[in-house]
Amino acid sequence: MTIRANAFFFYFVLGFVFALLLIGSFALGVLTALYRPDIFLKFEAPKAAQIAPEAVSSDTIELTLRSVQSDTSKPSDVALNPDEKFAKEFEVVLNQFLKDLSAETVSYKRDRRILKEVISPYNLEGTENAEKSYKAFKDDIAPTLRQKGQKIIDVFQKSDVAVVSLLKDKPEDVREKLLSTWGGVKKEQLNGVIDFLANEERLIAAHEKLLKFYFVHSKLYSVDPEAGAVVFKNQKYQEEEKRLLDEIENIRDYGKKED
Repeated sequence: MTIRANAFFFYFVLGFVFALLLIGSFALGVLTALYRPDIFLKFEAPKAAQIAPEAVSSDTIELTLRSVQSDTSKPSDVALNPDEKFAKEFEVVLNQFLKDLSAETVSYKRDRRILKEVISPYNLEGTENAEKSYKAFKDDIAPTLRQKGQKIIDVFQKSDVAVVSLLKDKPEDVREKLLSTWGGVKKEQLNGVIDFLANEERLIAAHEKLLKFYFVHSKLYSVDPEAGAVVFKNQKYQEEEKRLLDEIENIRDYGKKED
């Protein structure tokens, strides 16, 4: 056999052995996958946490709610267990209710500032201005303030719907417990809101009465620009104006006590 033939035979045998090794490695890999699939699945993306189907007890929710409210240092990206997740959702609903209630109340008080402006003597000089002020108040300002007051009440209804929706799939004992908690929060806030809006209604009515008084008697007074006051020629009307102004002031003072 020549040198060239010997070399050819040597490389042929070497290639055959290498092919056998590759086939053996592949077969070993297949067998390993069949008996130890976890080796090939070790880098699989983690599955989403499954919420346990068991009912959450009301005691657990109450304790978890307090824990979530106090543990502000817990990172937001840490996965919550089902109890903590539900407690957090309930806390969010309560906090959103208080936030919305505060926002609507602040908005109302900001718009209410127009009451002082509308009875300013500078807006009441002459019959025409007195009539415009009275009609603008009756047809626009008063209804707008009442609508703003209704928005405060609407916050309670909106939050009622949110709470009921959150609890609809919960066990009866959990639902009763947290509805009672929500009822306590709502009652505490609602009592204050009802007193506040009732006083506001008295304030609106008192302003309307005063503006009507100015309009009806607009030919019987003049405006002193230096003093910034309405001056009636007749003492009787001067005293009636004072009585109406005092009524407004008393209602305002009562409202400040409520605040």
